[in-house]
Amino acid sequence: MLYHIKLKKAMSYTGIVNATREEPNVYTHDKDIATAAVRSGYFDLIEVEEDEAKDDSVPLIAAGEEAEDSSIPAHFDKDYLDSLSITDLKKLAGDLGVAVTKGMKKDDLVAAITAETVTVPAADDAQPDFGED
Repeated sequence: MLYHIKLKKAMSYTGIVNATREEPNVYTHDKDIATAAVRSGYFDLIEVEEDEAKDDSVPLIAAGEEAEDSSIPAHFDKDYLDSLSITDLKKLAGDLGVAVTKGMKKDDLVAAITAETVTVPAADDAQPDFGED
């Protein structure tokens, strides 16, 4: 859950959270922090948002025919990569073995990652082994 709290008519508040007249809105995922801030009397609870269900799948675009092992070559979807932060893009580039240079901008990272071919494994219908034997 995401808790949105807002500083009341005070000039600023420094404590369990920090807020100023210019930046009165505070967002936190920690219920205890939101509760403590509201109990201080300096904040109002504005909204509690449910976390969106995180989809662990990454949009890929097929880049060739199915291989003998049923894997499929693919490329990352450019729109998906554009939605990531530069930090996430650098991490992904590192995971893929794409060279990241100091002067690379976000567009450069997106282009380099999009050009990289990844292999999508075949669908596995086997049941997972939980080691219960």
